[in-house]
Amino acid sequence: MANGGIIGPVKVVCSPQTVVRTFTSTTTYKRTNCTATTAPEILVVGGGGAGGAGGGGGGAGGYRTATCVSLAPIDGTTLTIGAGGAGSPGASGANGGNTVFACLTSAGGGGGRGDGGGVGLAGGSGGGGRWSSGSPIPGNMNPGGAGNTPPVSPPQGNSGGKGFDGIASTNNAGGGGGAGAAGSDAAAGTGGNGGNGTTNDITGSNVVYAGGGGGTTCRNWNPPYCGVQGIGGTGGGGNGERPGGASPNGDPGCGSAGTANLGGGGGGGAYGCGTGNNGGSGVVIVKEVVPKCASGVWSINDHFDQVK
Repeated sequence: MANGGIIGPVKVVCSPQTVVRTFTSTTTYKRTNCTATTAPEILVVGGGGAGGAGGGGGGAGGYRTATCVSLAPIDGTTLTIGAGGAGSPGASGANGGNTVFACLTSAGGGGGRGDGGGVGLAGGSGGGGRWSSGSPIPGNMNPGGAGNTPPVSPPQGNSGGKGFDGIASTNNAGGGGGAGAAGSDAAAGTGGNGGNGTTNDITGSNVVYAGGGGGTTCRNWNPPYCGVQGIGGTGGGGNGERPGGASPNGDPGCGSAGTANLGGGGGGGAYGCGTGNNGGSGVVIVKEVVPKCASGVWSINDHFDQVK
């Protein structure tokens, strides 16, 4: 060649590269690497359940992981993200939606029990229980909803905490279950805390997913009184609500919804004061390996062989 270069074959050098993709809405999943048939790792989290109106915290969405996952053909398959459950006036919170990808289905979290009931709803993690409807029975405890429903191994979540019938008509509801722990039971003047979620580093950073919502505690007729509301679990769980009025703990504040794309359960709403808070939507995260290639790369041995 005029510039003294060597005429020879172009060598393409390839090395594997890890790519992490996060999906927060339902879509058609297509592989990044058309030659790959498996993904090294996936994380699938269901939508969190809503808190009950005057009731328990919502359960977190189911939390599941898998490795060496077989991938669908290159033309794609539907990837479904579960929505967070919605709160409803005077009723239990709705369960979250299921999140589905490849071989895994993570169930939506169970709604927190609301007016007119006692036991929390079952789900990926269970919703918190509520005090009895009608005349309370001091000391009576109503169970939280079952977690890991439907059952899978390893379990995708935990049960909700129990509600508690307080003395002098104080009402106390249990916390929703989380991926890492069950929701806490309520006590006199205290709502149960949501169960903590589970930490995962698939994105390269430690992130906590699927925390349960806190339960409410209050009495809203004269004299109005609010105790200590349940706090949401780590991983996106919402706090229980405390309504306005007299409170021994200062500003009563307001509850919160579960965090979107973490599958957190919603906090329980105050009795007679609106709805429970909504659950957070789920998420799918896929770790893939794709080739990273550079063309026209010559080693010293390649150069020598061509000259020779």
